[in-house]
Amino acid sequence: MGRVYSLLLSALLIVAMGGLSAYGGGKKDPCTGDDSELKARRGCKNLKYRDLTNADLTNADLTNAKLDWADLSGADLTNANLTNADLYGANLTGVQSGGITGTPRLSHGWQLVEGYLIGPGADLENANLENANLTGVRSGGITGTPILPPRWQLVKGYLIGPTADLRKANLTGANLTGADLNKANLTDAKLTDADLTDANLTDAVLLGADLTYAVLLGADLTGADLTGAVLTGANLYAVKSGGITGTPKALPDGWKLINGYLIGKHAD
Repeated sequence: MGRVYSLLLSALLIVAMGGLSAYGGGKKDPCTGDDSELKARRGCKNLKYRDLTNADLTNADLTNAKLDWADLSGADLTNANLTNADLYGANLTGVQSGGITGTPRLSHGWQLVEGYLIGPGADLENANLENANLTGVRSGGITGTPILPPRWQLVKGYLIGPTADLRKANLTGANLTGADLNKANLTDAKLTDADLTDANLTDAVLLGADLTYAVLLGADLTGADLTGAVLTGANLYAVKSGGITGTPKALPDGWKLINGYLIGKHAD
């Protein structure tokens, strides 16, 4: 009986010692504790809902990390490896990036372009996007002074260019002179008092957009969707049209939409 007891005790000691050595002879699990930034830098994977506000995650290996719904506002992810990382629902306001590798899961409205995280509220200071494909990009609240591709510009925190997703954008009073908004989605956008002189709005979607008192001098609206758009008091001098779809909610006095053309005084 004593021999059996001795053998059982020895076995328990072996198991215990094995557990202690799992993290290097009694060292603590590197993924315990409350320091979320330290956990991330150590390669810990379960970071869901974690507060990583202003965290320095430059060069961090976040492969397979669960960062969904984490608060990454103001964090620096420059040169981070985000291979298969899950950032769905994460707060990325003010996030800094560049040189990011991998293909992470992102929330709707965010994209990884040329190593930069681009979406509403992103910090694009000194970002080089000169050769980037910004098709369908969503923005708003963008900070910094990025280098952008031809025909793109940053106006009031929005990336303005062909195919841009500008749904519900607040561009009240914005200077959009000569802007290229070909095929841009401006659904429900606020463009009151905006200057769109010579702007290219061909095939743009202006569904429900508010263009009250906007200046559209010489602008090209060919093929645009004006369903429910409000153009009360807008300046349509020399505006180009044809192929316009939808019925505007309101047009300037003396103007009509006939067979896809805006007809009024000084129309082109």
